[in-house]
Amino acid sequence: MPATPLADWAERDKIYMRQAVDAARAAIPEEEVAVGCIFVDSRTDVVLAATHNETNKTRNATRHCELVAIDKILEAERVRLRGKEEDVKRASDIFSHCELFVTVEPCIMCAAALRLVKIKRVVYGCANPRFGGTGSVLSLHDQKQREGLGYECTGGLLAAEAIDLLKSFYARGNPNAPPAKRARTLGACDTGTCKLLS
Repeated sequence: MPATPLADWAERDKIYMRQAVDAARAAIPEEEVAVGCIFVDSRTDVVLAATHNETNKTRNATRHCELVAIDKILEAERVRLRGKEEDVKRASDIFSHCELFVTVEPCIMCAAALRLVKIKRVVYGCANPRFGGTGSVLSLHDQKQREGLGYECTGGLLAAEAIDLLKSFYARGNPNAPPAKRARTLGACDTGTCKLLS
């Protein structure tokens, strides 16, 4: 997918992606891979969650920032809707009004989860050529299947900033990775994608 020039992006998209970059930056001192995201209610422009990866902290490979945020939003909705059982069951309906701004293209696992919660729109920074689920490897956002509706997805917004954060994290090495994989380098970073080399 060709990169959209920064000037062609809506100002609100730039504002929200900068917040996602800030969330990714907050991951570095916590020794987490520098990927961050925010979920925005498109009806009100309220940020519902701002998170970064928590895979190292939790020792759980599924705690990507998108899934951490989904859990936070669902919990907040359950609290807000407390009362009747049928109201609590509708907690996930909020995602049909949500936009996700994430610094790196969602992986296949996260792209599938986003489809299942029926997210409205995804905007990402740099592509994920090894695990990307919204165009780089698979296009799960385009697959309109029984269990999900698909969603709009656009990439390339603030890709250079997202790549710089990943480079910063990997320059120090991932202290939680096995010793043989701790000091990895990034390649192919000049094209809006970052691929782990190693």
